[in-house]
Amino acid sequence: MTKILFYSFLIILATTPLSCVLMAESSAPDKSTYDLDLVKKTQHGEVYIDAKVDWSRFTGIQLDKATVEFRKYWARDQRNRNGNQPTKENMGRIKSDLSELLDEVFREELPKNDAFTMSDTSGENVMRVTPKITNLNIYAPDRMRDYIGSSYADSKGSMTLELEIYDSVNGTLLARMVDSREDPQKGYMEWTTSVTNRRAARFMFIRWANKLRDFLIDARFPPEE
Repeated sequence: MTKILFYSFLIILATTPLSCVLMAESSAPDKSTYDLDLVKKTQHGEVYIDAKVDWSRFTGIQLDKATVEFRKYWARDQRNRNGNQPTKENMGRIKSDLSELLDEVFREELPKNDAFTMSDTSGENVMRVTPKITNLNIYAPDRMRDYIGSSYADSKGSMTLELEIYDSVNGTLLARMVDSREDPQKGYMEWTTSVTNRRAARFMFIRWANKLRDFLIDARFPPEE
């Protein structure tokens, strides 16, 4: 996996877990545009599910490669802010690296605890998880002209994770989750390198994968009333 440009950023997931979107009241509509039931909503995101789904039958996960999209005008703002002009090739490499890293981490973390197995094919007991990274906003990437160097920032960036879960056989949408996060501002400028950014980015995806796994376990094994 290419390790050059994508690792020029760090976006640390805030401490509030993805599953905590189930813990706050919301004034949002009861249905999403996908005709799913709103479970709960917080300032960071929301969770919608099909209330009629029998989650107990799902034991396998078929994982799609994540799509990645930058925040609108990100490239323009980088040029205006510091003269650091990202090219389409630069941005494509970042998207590819980010997608590959998320796929790697999710495949490592989701099968833990033996609750689920990863599957390369569809099946009656297999759900298909489609992750999307949107609004990717890298505040201070490394120099893009030579792919080396370092940057300073008090916050590394922000992004949104969108997850859609489907029945792998008939394509029915079972659930949709959205979680937006920003690396907290530290109040001081911090030196970032490709090595430290890769380590922290991996940690972020581990946290997201763990929260997704916990959500699916809770859905499959709901507490007895």
